[in-house]
Amino acid sequence: RSTINRLGYTKAEYQFTGDSCGVLTAIHEQSPDIDMGVTKESFGFLEDKREAFLYTIENQNGFAVKVTDFGVNIVSLLVKNKEGNIKDVALGYDTLEEYFENGIMFGATVGRNVNRISNARFEIDGKEYHVAKNRGKHNIHSDKEHGFHKVLWDSEIIDDHAVKFTYVSPDNR
Repeated sequence: RSTINRLGYTKAEYQFTGDSCGVLTAIHEQSPDIDMGVTKESFGFLEDKREAFLYTIENQNGFAVKVTDFGVNIVSLLVKNKEGNIKDVALGYDTLEEYFENGIMFGATVGRNVNRISNARFEIDGKEYHVAKNRGKHNIHSDKEHGFHKVLWDSEIIDDHAVKFTYVSPDNR
């Protein structure tokens, strides 16, 4: 939970819940004096012909974030610099097809795990679990080829200042 008043927000929450269900919810409570808006546009099509969308949440102060429902990848983050010029401060791609690769994971929502799991294994309650070895003998950021950043999430515009993204992660994936 964080407070970001400079950008016109009073609260931002992100959470994952459930044993086999990952839910990412972005809730932005708008300050009464800040006008905000959400727009939705086509971002392209996946190989299976499902359409991916690009959502833009912006306010009157020049702040805007662009997020695609494909992997909940942040495509762009526009803010004013000290001279008042709007600049994109996020590393991202211009097309959906570039996110199909995204080996460097620009703007990625990483899951199931973040960071490094030594020797690609861990133990919970005496039971040992193994995950993909994707950095030598270790695992980093789950599965770079099949992680949360490479699936189409359900998305819903909540109101004029919030978008909710939801993905159910099947067991054994």
